[in-house]
Amino acid sequence: MDESAEEIAHWLTDGLLDLVQIHGPVSAAHEIIPSAKIIPAIAVRGIDDIGLAHKLSMSHPACLLDAWSAKQVGGTGRVFDHLLAAEVVRSRPTFIAGGLNSENIAKVVGVLRAQESLPFAFDLSSGVEDSPGVKSHLRMREFFGALNGALDR
Repeated sequence: MDESAEEIAHWLTDGLLDLVQIHGPVSAAHEIIPSAKIIPAIAVRGIDDIGLAHKLSMSHPACLLDAWSAKQVGGTGRVFDHLLAAEVVRSRPTFIAGGLNSENIAKVVGVLRAQESLPFAFDLSSGVEDSPGVKSHLRMREFFGALNGALDR
């Protein structure tokens, strides 16, 4: 968060990063970073935000849909209505984020599978942490066990 486009471009040029996830407007970053290196993150409150995902250039390798929060960007532990994501997931590689944990991942997979729209990837944060920024091996094992179980159904 809050890195300058110049610094991100430097990391990409030096090979420290292959792609970058950008929350918020990506227009300033586009002046310096090729869109093929940017995964735009869209905070989803409702259908209007999904419309933003449809307007993204297809030159982006993927997009990320996350839960909206007025107080925090990413890692909020909040979920959004994943049914809203189905059309985006069917149209382009999509990362799904937003409060994912071992207790809700089967429901998320079920909602998206019913719409024939499993995402490219799931983005995890607070749902597998013991405390902010500290990942739990146990919670990660539980999450992936639940995810694999949901995908095997």
